[in-house]
Amino acid sequence: MNIEAIVVGAFQENCIVVWGELNQAIIIDPGSEPDAILNLLAQRHLDVAAYMLTHGHMDHISALAALHEARPAPIG
Repeated sequence: MNIEAIVVGAFQENCIVVWGELNQAIIIDPGSEPDAILNLLAQRHLDVAAYMLTHGHMDHISALAALHEARPAPIG
């Protein structure tokens, strides 16, 4: 299992990307900077299996709409 954190946005929130051998990633708390998150996915050759939100504060969900549009996947 691989885990990588991306620090995003004005609040310096941690977006966590978790993936395994099949290159299926779970994106946890995509708070901001969707381009940075998409760049990581492209660099690692990852597909999005799901988006997971720990809670609904703006600094944890602001990039979700743009990411979901670019890489549709279930949201939990």
